[in-house]
Amino acid sequence: MTHLGILFDPNIWSYAKGSNENVDKIAALFQADPQKIELLSILDKQVELLVKEGRPDLSRFLDEPVPQGCLDTAIDLVVEGLGRVLGKHPLGEDDSVMVNGAVEFSYGVLDRLRNREWLNCWDIAAALEMTDRPVFVQLGPSIPLHKNDVNGEVIPISDPLRRWRKKIDDYKRKGKNDLEQPQVHICPLNMNANHFTLLEINEQTKMIYHYDSMASQKIISRKMKSSLVRRMIEAEFKDLGFGYIEANTPQQKDGWSCGLMTVRNAKRRMMGLSVGTWNDEVDPDRVTMDVIGDFQTFLENDTLQPSRLSKKRKIVEGLQSSVPEPCRSSKRLRKTNGTS
Repeated sequence: MTHLGILFDPNIWSYAKGSNENVDKIAALFQADPQKIELLSILDKQVELLVKEGRPDLSRFLDEPVPQGCLDTAIDLVVEGLGRVLGKHPLGEDDSVMVNGAVEFSYGVLDRLRNREWLNCWDIAAALEMTDRPVFVQLGPSIPLHKNDVNGEVIPISDPLRRWRKKIDDYKRKGKNDLEQPQVHICPLNMNANHFTLLEINEQTKMIYHYDSMASQKIISRKMKSSLVRRMIEAEFKDLGFGYIEANTPQQKDGWSCGLMTVRNAKRRMMGLSVGTWNDEVDPDRVTMDVIGDFQTFLENDTLQPSRLSKKRKIVEGLQSSVPEPCRSSKRLRKTNGTS
């Protein structure tokens, strides 16, 4: 309790002057709440690190398990806030707001997060758009590498990275980097029309990293010399002379959390943190809490505007198909990038 006092109340010194009886009453209130006790155990580790080593461990904190019941409570608060913005209740699947004038965030994603369901490219785009990032980090669209043909078979898309490469080159040519600083380009990839990974083109390290939360054993053991992503990268970015690596990436334990893993890995790379090792375990609920926390911040700052889902998005979601177009298709981006 001593280490954590400042986290309870900014006026902690008033408690220092209190009687033992009053301190015991405060402790009893926390001990009676299982969620708070579990949360205290997480925070206590960080404060002990701060006391002993002079700083907390952000990477360890981000991967702590979520206290039971906290997730539903957090989502309920966001649903309530979203209802206030839209002026209606209950909310429907298509009710949405615009994040930063760039990406639609629909009520449907909250249901998917609550029910631990697979996220689509728009869900991932919205989560990443709400993430603070340095000015040298450029966030690209979600790029599908495969599509379903008329028979429902999954087939590769021809030159899927070409449009993104053109945008990167246009960015450089038009001198949009005012700081003249090497950029870090990040974008999600959609493989086999059902699995998301993350691609990072890092001009600072002159490396290209691919983060896959369901990597094959051959990739993990470094026995695979080539892969589909590597071949596509070499076809589109070979002239840069950058190295390529299938980066160490924690592996998901389920068949649905690839979108959340992509969001997590992207956020950590934006902060300059390692995503971890092949053997690290990641709690998807922790990532969900981070996404919900980012959305709550936008609600509190009153920066969200009601928006209707685009017709193209409704059609594609209705077909449950992969999306052959980049998924950050707001008016702002259309003006800037020429996409439709």
